[in-house]
Amino acid sequence: MTELKANHSLRALQKFVQRAFVVNYNSRDVDATKALDKMTKNIAILIIKIQKYAGGYNSILQ
Repeated sequence: MTELKANHSLRALQKFVQRAFVVNYNSRDVDATKALDKMTKNIAILIIKIQKYAGGYNSILQ
């Protein structure tokens, strides 16, 4: 969580999840779902950093 906050990604991730629920709540809107892809560029990919820090980096690559 600290790293998400440090990279200013936590809020972007929260917005993405909220909008994903709204888009898919009543029906699957393919165009709206594709629009969410634009938001993902604002979310830093931290899982590799976290796994590397935790010593599990090699398990991701396999």
